[in-house]
Amino acid sequence: MSNLKNGVRVLVAATFTAFVLPAMAQQYEAAGILKRTATHIGANEVNTLIYSAAGNAWAFGQPYSAGKALPKQNYRITRSIDFVNGALSDDVGRSRAEPRGGTGVPLTGEQNITEAVGGNASWNVVNKNIVANNRWVAERVALISMNPQGIIKAAMKNNATLTWTTEGKKSLGVVSFSEAGRYNAKAYINEAFEVERIEAVVPNAVLGDFPMVTKFSEYREFGSIKFPARIEETQAGQLTLQLVVTNVQPNGKVAITVPPAAAGFKENVASTKLAEGVWFLAGGSHNSVAIEMKDHVVVVEGPLNDSRSGAVIEETKKLIPGKPIRLLLNTHVHFDHSGGVATFAAEGATIVTHQSNKAFFDRALAAKRTVSPDALAKSKKKAIVRGVAAKFVHTDGDRSVEMHHLKDNIHGDGLMLVYLRKEKLLFQADVLTPLAAGAKPAVPAHPGLVNFADNVERLKLSVDRIVGSHGGVVPFAELNRALGR
Repeated sequence: MSNLKNGVRVLVAATFTAFVLPAMAQQYEAAGILKRTATHIGANEVNTLIYSAAGNAWAFGQPYSAGKALPKQNYRITRSIDFVNGALSDDVGRSRAEPRGGTGVPLTGEQNITEAVGGNASWNVVNKNIVANNRWVAERVALISMNPQGIIKAAMKNNATLTWTTEGKKSLGVVSFSEAGRYNAKAYINEAFEVERIEAVVPNAVLGDFPMVTKFSEYREFGSIKFPARIEETQAGQLTLQLVVTNVQPNGKVAITVPPAAAGFKENVASTKLAEGVWFLAGGSHNSVAIEMKDHVVVVEGPLNDSRSGAVIEETKKLIPGKPIRLLLNTHVHFDHSGGVATFAAEGATIVTHQSNKAFFDRALAAKRTVSPDALAKSKKKAIVRGVAAKFVHTDGDRSVEMHHLKDNIHGDGLMLVYLRKEKLLFQADVLTPLAAGAKPAVPAHPGLVNFADNVERLKLSVDRIVGSHGGVVPFAELNRALGR
């Protein structure tokens, strides 16, 4: 029997001398290994933790091709955690290591952003502007515990159980527990009473229950605690982080205050009539469009999560009562634009997307959603996904709705435009962000924007107004202004 098992069982025997049932024995053994580990790495003495690290990140949910490699970034982070109040703040500097794929990171230069959670509120700070949204809460709450000290604290609080596993010649204690509605986790503890890795299952709006694995190595003493010098993370089997830790401050000053915009966050859907039977659904960071047909409704874009897309569905039903939503037109696979696809599937809508995205959505929408069941899980419906090629036309004999492939765009290879020929309205996602009043266009123009203009010309689309997934509705002349023409 390994030294780890012996050490834990000696500790347990010294504390519990009476016979206990196997389930109780598991908890007692878990308590023993957690106590030894907490003492070894200093988890009990830490109320706050600040650490800085640098390396690379891969933007999860933002691939150039659905289900394929994630775009690589140069990445540095200072993470501040308040274990007592359940809050976290990441100060991040990131820049692109490759041009293709999503994220809001510009092609050149570094983007600085703060990503935070406190209680049931989550928010970002970009250029001193607060962007509040509840869609980040579950993952960021989980991140509070996805470090050696945090996972030990969480396991001790949640009546963890213990099993054993052997990997190579090593015996590892596996401590398992759940944070109800937040995540399920396993911490793998080695014979040095160090956390080697954490395996967690966290809810995701697109993927349902998805696995996060965080590995730790090269433990060093940082003040009163031991902390790994290297951290590696995968999400849903894809590499997302490789970091070298440069500084750790146990019990440093951490003051995370939830801004009013985040504390009072509520979904707001502001509807504007664009044409007869066509409504622009804005009011947040991501926009949708509702289109009335003779006996049904078509919605363009199901963004973010159940909360946002649920609010879009509710507003659509108010604007167009008595007609079912039959189609949801998805512009592309990036998770901020497809986080509500499951919500529309629960509504009974067929998801229409580029054919390169279909296999990915088929898998994602069939996945289990048990950690925090969403609308699709509760509906028990089977999602229907239709993949289309370069052009798709849906008509009721009077109105036609077209989808066109945005060919060769660096943002994504399955990117689609939605066009209303009669109304001369063009809906686009992530390729045109209207300039602020008086702002000068970038020189040279962003290649994704140039490609958008080239595709509009190639497709011979007659456009009066451009509707954005971000921003608002602008005249076609705004495209030429953004290009500096």
